[in-house]
Amino acid sequence: MASCRIAVLVLLSSLVTARTAVSTNAGEGCKSSDVTKKLTTCLQGFTAALQGGDVCGSWSTFECCMTKDFASCDDTVKKSVADKVATQKSTFGMINPNLKGCTANCAGGGSSTVAVTQPTKTEQTFDALIDLDDPTTFTVQKFIDAVKTAAGVTDVPTAVVKAFEIIVRYTVPHSATMAQLKTAVATSNKVQESQITVRESAGRRLANQEGCTSSDVTQKLASCLQGFTASLGGGNVCGAWSTFECCMTKHFASCDDAVKKSAADKVAMQKSTFGTINPNLKSCTAQCAGVGSSPTTSASGPKDMDVTITIDGSTDPVAAATKAKDVKASAGTDTVAALKTALGGDVTIKTQPKAKAKVETKVKAEASKSAQIKSAISSNTVGKAVGGTVSVPAAQLPQLPPPATGSASSIFGAGLALVMILVQAAM
Repeated sequence: MASCRIAVLVLLSSLVTARTAVSTNAGEGCKSSDVTKKLTTCLQGFTAALQGGDVCGSWSTFECCMTKDFASCDDTVKKSVADKVATQKSTFGMINPNLKGCTANCAGGGSSTVAVTQPTKTEQTFDALIDLDDPTTFTVQKFIDAVKTAAGVTDVPTAVVKAFEIIVRYTVPHSATMAQLKTAVATSNKVQESQITVRESAGRRLANQEGCTSSDVTQKLASCLQGFTASLGGGNVCGAWSTFECCMTKHFASCDDAVKKSAADKVAMQKSTFGTINPNLKSCTAQCAGVGSSPTTSASGPKDMDVTITIDGSTDPVAAATKAKDVKASAGTDTVAALKTALGGDVTIKTQPKAKAKVETKVKAEASKSAQIKSAISSNTVGKAVGGTVSVPAAQLPQLPPPATGSASSIFGAGLALVMILVQAAM
């Protein structure tokens, strides 16, 4: 399926270019048709190179493929080539903003040799979250050493423990207020109320339940984009958009608010992106029958409350780890007893206390290696070294396409095809 979408992309790119092609030079290899043919070939090389996950490297392959063959043509032809390269960069940059900053290093482009510069290393920041059974077992140096090895970088990374978080979910009487919860939790765990965040859990399927995980949203996005692409073939842009939006929203109607917001954000992002290419899409609205469901909890029954206790670790991470260990222990049965007294009703633990370390990690490397470094930080190798499970929130990373496996590749491939279809529809 991925290869089919790539083939559609290349074909549509060629068709769009062919519609505007004008002969500018009759010299052998310097005609308008030669530029068009070369564009198709170079796009195929670009999509093939993308499978390695290096966006800027792939772009360099494409741009050099286009410019080197026409280096000896007249200025009009070279301008035509440059314009086509700029159009492709603008188009693909709408899908992956990281591509906008890419530059090409082309050796031998023209009669004189072009010097190839080494990729510039930049300091990239990743906020790692580390699940720990015992916060006191975590050491920054072990984490730094493990990240350096896993990421394969030459410069030693830096890491700072910003905070420890203790996260727990209680089931409390419906009449309980957030202020009451904060006061009781603060007293029981010997912390300040300002260190506590309380929010009500939605009375629906939770974000970690089957069908409502972040990976489910990502996989559904790939599937719905394929349906959008197919619907666009009929020429009805708004009808196709309604198909896509309903596909995304109906599936997650019974999930909690966080999951529904994640799905809605992805829908909004797609509309903004494709609306830039085809302005007609901006005014489209979806008509989705049967979206939504009735709450699963009554207005007077018990409710689930998520409590997060934050302990600053930037000044003294060792002392913060010790405090986090104590709070993780007291946030269980001791706090339940305190809440029962304070709220005057039954309180139970819905989810046992969990400890997380928030570690700001800085790594010097080429910008194109962001996805690779994120994967290294989140790897089992690093997790085992520090005695926990490490994750890096995906939202903070540049939108780099991963290797051609799984739903993320499907989204990127479908997105590229959609761009060309929407361009065609807008013409």
